[in-house]
Amino acid sequence: LGRVPGTFALVCVNYAKEAVPRAHELLARDLAGLVAPGGTLVVTASSTLAARLDSVMTEGFSRVRDVKRKGNRAVRYERKTR
Repeated sequence: LGRVPGTFALVCVNYAKEAVPRAHELLARDLAGLVAPGGTLVVTASSTLAARLDSVMTEGFSRVRDVKRKGNRAVRYERKTR
């Protein structure tokens, strides 16, 4: 994701599994570069992976909504405008 040029008003990600240890930290960094200020990020994942990602998404993002169902979560973040 770090190679995608530009920023977007809406980014949707299905975080399926961690291929390497602490992948959530790498994903959070890459997502921060993709979402434009004031933009929206939607992440779907297992509850465990969503919690790991949420623990490092606090910088520059606000969690707006969090829906949990049958061990999965959908989390909506908004990027702060500065």
